[in-house]
This record gives sequence, C-alpha cells and structure tokens, in this order.
Amino acid sequence: MKRFVAVVGVLAMAAIAVTVVGAQGVKEGEEMSGHYRSTRFEGTKDYYGWGPACHFERSVRIVYEAANRWTYIVKDGSVRGSMIQVGTARIYAEDAKGEFTVFLKSKPFEVTERFADRGSDVAIRHDGEYTCYLVSHNWTSPALEVYEYNWEIDGVFELSCRNKGGAWRFRWRSGDCEGGQRDGWPPLPPYPHTRLIK
Repeated sequence: MKRFVAVVGVLAMAAIAVTVVGAQGVKEGEEMSGHYRSTRFEGTKDYYGWGPACHFERSVRIVYEAANRWTYIVKDGSVRGSMIQVGTARIYAEDAKGEFTVFLKSKPFEVTERFADRGSDVAIRHDGEYTCYLVSHNWTSPALEVYEYNWEIDGVFELSCRNKGGAWRFRWRSGDCEGGQRDGWPPLPPYPHTRLIK
C-alpha cells in the first residue's frame, strides 16, 4: 500500500458546507438549543495526487450536492453540536486539454461532525438564515473536549479527524493510498498537498 503524508486544512472541506457570517461566541447566560435542516448546497473540489485521485489513479474534480442537518445545545457557557450532511458526489476526470469535463460516475457521500466545547473557547456562532456553532476552523485546539469529523464518498474516499483535548489525528484512505498526521502539525496551508514516502 502506498503511503502519503498529507498536509490538509480540514476547514477547506468543512467550508463547503457553510460560510461563517456574523460570527460570535456563546453569549453570557445564554441557554438554548436548535435543530434545523439547511437548504441544498453545492461545492466543488479538485484532487491532485491524494484522496479520490488515488482511487481513480488520475486527478479528479468532485462536485458535491447535499443538505445539512445541524443540532446544537448551549448551556452554562458551553456548546455541543453535531452535523450530518448527506448528498451526491459527481466525479469528473480531465480531458485532453486538462479540463474536468469527462464524467466518471456519481456516488453517495456523507459527512458527520460532532463536538463538545466546554466554556466556548473555540466555537463560533453563525447567525443568518439559521443559527449554528462551528469549531472546524480550529479543530486541533486543546480547548476542545471532543471533536470528531468523518467524510466518506461511498467506496471511493474516507477521511477522519479526531481531537480529544488537544490529542488529535487526521487520516484518509482512497484506493491503495492512505495518509495522515498526528499531534503538533498545524492545519495549514488551506489546501491539501501530499508527498510520497518511499
């Protein structure tokens, strides 16, 4: 199995789901909970030399279409949240001109995210069409009690991120490739880059 070391900003993937507008933390004395389904969204991501590109053994562009369902609870200055995103990934390869016009297939995909932020050290409140709390911008923070993130394109690509009080890990697998990182690595630059380890 080929091994890759991946430098990835998970926020780049999570940001497909929602843009932070009017961000703020938990308000003092605030206690609330909410549940909603968002409207449909579409996001596009190109993969070169990692992730789904390994499965197809070529660079691919994936167009994601899905809906999100967020649940959050705010109590005693702390916030817990979860998100489920379910949709379709349309996968394209490059043509002779290097443009992603060759349709390969459509696959179902699902993203799940769960976090607990005691004291609201990391959580950003998003207000707009709906309200939710986000921590993916700083998912490796030791101030997060729990962070779990899973991204799966059925039979093509799996990515997972875990953080428990600053002890974190990042893993991905696709085709005969896999990669990841552990504690101490900053989640920058915002787009994935990989290096083959021989």
